[in-house]
Amino acid sequence: PLSENPTQQSMVRGKKEMRLLTNALGAIRNTSHSTPDNCDEFFNYGIVDLLVRRLMPEIKNSHLATEKINSHIEAVVPPSFIPDATQPWREACYRAAGSLINLAEKCPSVAYQIASNRRLIYLLIVAWGGTKAVTSESKALKNTTTSIKGVPLLHIGLAAILHSAEDGALEGGLDDVMLQVLEKEKIRKKIAQRNEEERKRRLWEKK
Repeated sequence: PLSENPTQQSMVRGKKEMRLLTNALGAIRNTSHSTPDNCDEFFNYGIVDLLVRRLMPEIKNSHLATEKINSHIEAVVPPSFIPDATQPWREACYRAAGSLINLAEKCPSVAYQIASNRRLIYLLIVAWGGTKAVTSESKALKNTTTSIKGVPLLHIGLAAILHSAEDGALEGGLDDVMLQVLEKEKIRKKIAQRNEEERKRRLWEKK
């Protein structure tokens, strides 16, 4: 019987706790899409530190976790930061990361706090889908239409974090990886604007 097997009991309990944690983080992520007032309340409650500890257990306070990394050294995100598909806490981690990015969009204080931690910024870039921007292949990317296809549309919250880092929140300022992410977004916007102008021109010619 299950009641006579402590190991099996522990496994069942662990699965339930992981499911509850994942659901709770999903609720936080959904709420973080709401109003700036709600996001401010989350920040005042200390939710940022709670989420950061879930993502980076080795640090106790994201305010104090600023890491000095030479801005010219290529960034490397340890694989353990981003769980692979075999890990049961993968979804929980991505929901925590998504919550932080959403909160940063609506609450400047959240963006500034997150922007003080270089490794956390890298983690959020990867969670956002910009893995190519923080890998060795990033050196091969050029400022062309082709090069930005592998980098998704920059989330407003992540942009707010990077701009806060640029404005002084991050010791040492933006490094090459972060500058590249922002540059790719500028190129994307220019291409989108040019395509829209071309579309309007063609419509005008048809008239």
